[in-house]
Amino acid sequence: MNKATTRKIKIILKCSVHNCGKCGEIVEVRPGYARYLIDGGRAEFATPSKIAEIAKNRIALEQQDKEYHVQAQKHCETLQGLQLVFERKASEHGRLFGSVSTGDFTTEVLSASKIKISKCQVNVPNIKNTGEYEVAVHLSQGVTAKVKINVTRTSHS
Repeated sequence: MNKATTRKIKIILKCSVHNCGKCGEIVEVRPGYARYLIDGGRAEFATPSKIAEIAKNRIALEQQDKEYHVQAQKHCETLQGLQLVFERKASEHGRLFGSVSTGDFTTEVLSASKIKISKCQVNVPNIKNTGEYEVAVHLSQGVTAKVKINVTRTSHS
């Protein structure tokens, strides 16, 4: 094994991250994942001064995490009530000429509910036929919304 495959970076989580840790925890992750979390505002580098600051502010961070979780639950309730319709070109037998992608889904959710979600939060099944599907949106640790979508054939083929 070389150094590049085993190198990890210590970061401090600003909010709970699924399969990583809870708010205020110091975790070791690979550089690419650390960059993703830091750029997304969900973590920061674990410098000695930041570690001391986190120890002082742990209660405030836990409160911030609770607020984030409550907001995620509100978004979950909103998303659960959504019924999205995607019109796509399809054969007479319902086979799509293309598919419904994660990007299509996130764009439609934003326009329908004004809730911005990232592609990594969405689990769109492999949609290749017309019909009804359920898409899972992971909003927070333990909060997952199931959004119903209906894929129909465009009226002008």
